[in-house]
Amino acid sequence: MTVLDSFAVIAYLRDEPAASEVEALIRRADARLTALGLAEVVNHLLRVIKVEEEQAALDLAEIGLLDALAGGG
Repeated sequence: MTVLDSFAVIAYLRDEPAASEVEALIRRADARLTALGLAEVVNHLLRVIKVEEEQAALDLAEIGLLDALAGGG
C-alpha cells in the first residue's frame, strides 16, 4: 500500500512540478490517503485555494481518493 501525503495530493491537484510523480503513485491500485490527509487536502482546497466544497469533493472523487482511505478495510 502507498499512503500519500496531503501535500503530494495538493501538488497534483494544483499541477505543481511534482504532479507527474504523484500522478504515477495515484494511478497505482494501492494508493491511499489517510482520513487526516483527506481532511488536510479538503481544508487547503477550501481555505487557501477557495474552491467550493462540491468542487473539492469532485476533485478528490475524480482521482479515486475518496474511496481509498488508508485503514478503511
